[in-house]
Amino acid sequence: MPRREVVKDTSGRLSDVVTIARQFVRSIRIDTDFGSEDSLDGYICQGTARNVLDAMARQVQATSQRAFTWTGPYGGGKSSLALLLCSLVGKDAKLRARAKKIIDVDGQHPISQVFSSGPQGWTVLPIVGQRGSVVQALSSSLRAARGT
Repeated sequence: MPRREVVKDTSGRLSDVVTIARQFVRSIRIDTDFGSEDSLDGYICQGTARNVLDAMARQVQATSQRAFTWTGPYGGGKSSLALLLCSLVGKDAKLRARAKKIIDVDGQHPISQVFSSGPQGWTVLPIVGQRGSVVQALSSSLRAARGT
C-alpha cells in the first residue's frame, strides 16, 4: 500500500485562527483591575471557587474568624476570585449586580448574607504585596478610596 504524504499549509499564522479572551491574556492585578467595567468579562465562577466563598461565609457565620488565606498554584484563579469578591461588596452597584449574577446564589445563601454590601457598598482597599511600608500603602489606598 503506498504511503500518503500530508502537506500542511504553514503560510498562515496561529493568531489568524485562534483568539484568546482578554481575561486569559494577562494576570489579574487587583489594585489596577478593581472597579473596571470589563474586569469580570468572561469570568466563570467554578465550583471550587464558589466553595471557597461558601466556606468563608459559613466560618464568619459560625465563628469569630475574619482572616482567611487562599493558597494555590500560580494561575489558579486566586486573584480573579478576589476581584469577584471585591466587586460583590464594593461601592459600584453595577459591578455588584454582575458579581451576584456570576456567583448565582439566592438571598438566603451564606455567601449572600455574609457578603451583603447594602445599598452603599463596602469601602474596598485593593492593596497588593510590595516592598515598602504597610502603613503607607493603607494610607494611600484609603486616600484613593475617599477621592482625596
